Amino acid sequence: MNASDSVVLIGYAVGGGVEYALGAGWSIKGEYLHMGFGTKSYNLTGSLQSPAGLTGVIATHVDIKSSFDIARIGVNYHF
Repeated sequence: MNASDSVVLIGYAVGGGVEYALGAGWSIKGEYLHMGFGTKSYNLTGSLQSPAGLTGVIATHVDIKSSFDIARIGVNYHF
């Protein structure tokens, strides 16, 4: 079974970060970002034929939840 879909998802992004000065122009930082784009539902059907010659239909429901988490750490030098 092959399937494809193209859709524009609208969602949200929330996050935060901190930066700490070490001195002499150096600092370290940490950031976190969470993005969520809701759930997309699909009803999938397909046909099946076994090696023994049996045939049938397969049907299933799939929910795909699109969300992403990003964590970053870094070192900065300030001129």
